[in-house]
Amino acid sequence: MQLRKSLFGLIVLVLILAACGGDDPTPEVTDTIEAAVDTPVPTEAPEETPTQAPEPTTTPEPVEEAPDETDESDPVSSEPTDSRFPAAELINDEGGSVSITGEVTYSNPFFTLGVAEPVVILEDQAGFVDRNEHFLMPLASQTLGQITTDFFTSPFEYSVALPIEPQGTLRDVDNDDQENTGVQVFAIAYWTNTFGDPFLEERDLSGGGWSTAYASTEVSDDAETEREIVGGSFLIFAPDGQQGFPSGFGEDGLLFTEDDPIVQVPAGYTIVNLDSAPFTFDRASNPVIDLIEPESTALVDYSDLSYSEAFEGFVEQLKKEYAFTEYKELDWDALLEEFLPRFEAAEASDSNEAYRRALRDFSWRIPDGHVSGPQV
Repeated sequence: MQLRKSLFGLIVLVLILAACGGDDPTPEVTDTIEAAVDTPVPTEAPEETPTQAPEPTTTPEPVEEAPDETDESDPVSSEPTDSRFPAAELINDEGGSVSITGEVTYSNPFFTLGVAEPVVILEDQAGFVDRNEHFLMPLASQTLGQITTDFFTSPFEYSVALPIEPQGTLRDVDNDDQENTGVQVFAIAYWTNTFGDPFLEERDLSGGGWSTAYASTEVSDDAETEREIVGGSFLIFAPDGQQGFPSGFGEDGLLFTEDDPIVQVPAGYTIVNLDSAPFTFDRASNPVIDLIEPESTALVDYSDLSYSEAFEGFVEQLKKEYAFTEYKELDWDALLEEFLPRFEAAEASDSNEAYRRALRDFSWRIPDGHVSGPQV
């Protein structure tokens, strides 16, 4: 029994020594921890959230465009949509003026004397509309043209390119007792620029007013209607299609007065011919307008008459136009009776010298240094 216990103890001792001295097959704690970290932990699959199916979209039905009821073959009407007056009857309706060309004919020998810088311009007619003889046309309103041929050879030609929107003075001329925008009214006019910059100032304009010669307008020579515009052409500009303008002079024969018949004019530029009854409203894009030399300014040519006929015509002109007849107590009929025989004698002898001496002696009988100076 004792031997069995000793043998059992020996076996236990051998096992203990073997465990302490040999390789321990048991893994270390750190290895176990690392192994646990490196080993992926199985995770549960996430619950799938059911997605809502998209709602079906509907394709919009095509919208049919309303048919164009405008007949392209029909001409476009120039009559305003909101007429306040009868529409102006238009000719050459090309949309309004773009440029203006024309000629300036002069016969007066003094026309080119003392000219510093000849110009053709758009002349603002607000002075005439207001009957203000001291009106100074604004610089911005003065559209300058070009003289395109020799100024010193009559007739010379000009050209004016019109601005898209002119800067003239607006005047309400429709006589409807309402305040309206109005129109800009221009004449095409010749001037000479003597002072300052290229534009006309008060000294150039002789104090203001409006042109009475060499313009697109014709002015009355009658003493009762002196300086009244009685013919020719205006260039007007309407900012819209709702403005009125006279279509005639009315019963009083004057323009821009209460009895003027009124028509509605289209927007933009229009040439108004004052020589027709009713006025003509021309919408040509490139109109030709010749400027007018009035009879009172033009040279009175007696060269086709005989000496005696020319003298009689000259005396008749002096009776009508010489300003100081009464002041200087001139009796033209008596002078005609006195000098006519000398002109008839010069004519009979075909003597130019006798004619010139008779004309000299006649001028000396007029007490006026402008016509009877020592140069005669």
